[in-house]
Amino acid sequence: LMLHHEGEDHVRPILLLGTDKHQLIPDSAAQHLASISGKVFVATVDDEGTTTGQKLTVSESGRLELMPTWTLKSPGASVVAVAAKPVDEQVHSQGRVMADRSVLFKYVNPNLALVLTEGKDASQKNFINVFLVDLVTGRVTFAVTHKRVLPPYHVVHSENWAVYSYYNEKSRRSELASLELFEGTEQSNNTVFSSLSNVITPLVERQSYILSFSHVAATVDTVTEKGITSKHILIATSQGQIYEVPRAFLDPRRPNMNTPVEMREPGLPPYVPELQLPRRAF
Repeated sequence: LMLHHEGEDHVRPILLLGTDKHQLIPDSAAQHLASISGKVFVATVDDEGTTTGQKLTVSESGRLELMPTWTLKSPGASVVAVAAKPVDEQVHSQGRVMADRSVLFKYVNPNLALVLTEGKDASQKNFINVFLVDLVTGRVTFAVTHKRVLPPYHVVHSENWAVYSYYNEKSRRSELASLELFEGTEQSNNTVFSSLSNVITPLVERQSYILSFSHVAATVDTVTEKGITSKHILIATSQGQIYEVPRAFLDPRRPNMNTPVEMREPGLPPYVPELQLPRRAF
């Protein structure tokens, strides 16, 4: 993996993890890493499906060592996907304006990742567990279980929201779930974020949608340099089509049809279970 910290030559080093030995490329980065020893955290997933958070340290002899700090294991399930946020992601706005002109601040944790595990229950039916985990402290911010679902599973994680898709075996259709996290009407710290001192329990909004096509082949979000342009989700289908879905269509705060117009947030269409995409969207 590529480390976040740059050395004096402004090069971000590559860390190779081995079973008994670890290596930095270039070797000159070891000296800089020693100066911040204990401040670099690495999360790994083993063959048994256990996610482990580890602290990277440099011994006096210059040997790289990983010290386990936390573990996450879903009983009877193995890890299928881990979706962390892009390191160089830009978040343009720290909040969103509500219908009453108040501001709801986003919960933007750069160390947060979505961990998706899959297993079988007592009746041999598939289930998945979805966790939002802080990779530094191992704190589970949110967890949910979906029963009787099948692969493929696809995850998109960005800013303060996440989207994941799965096939509903019971209803025989592809579905997509959307999560969004908020701090509340007051922002705790708008300058520096630290997982070690974070005591916020975010408000988690979520909604699910029914997709009009049978299987999802891939999902990804659009990225711009400053993060100003509205996000879109690109969904590739097994039939070879690529749909461009505006982020507002997947917003978990889409209001109920009975919500008065004056109380609806600007730019959000009313919620309907079926995700109605126009033909020109693919």
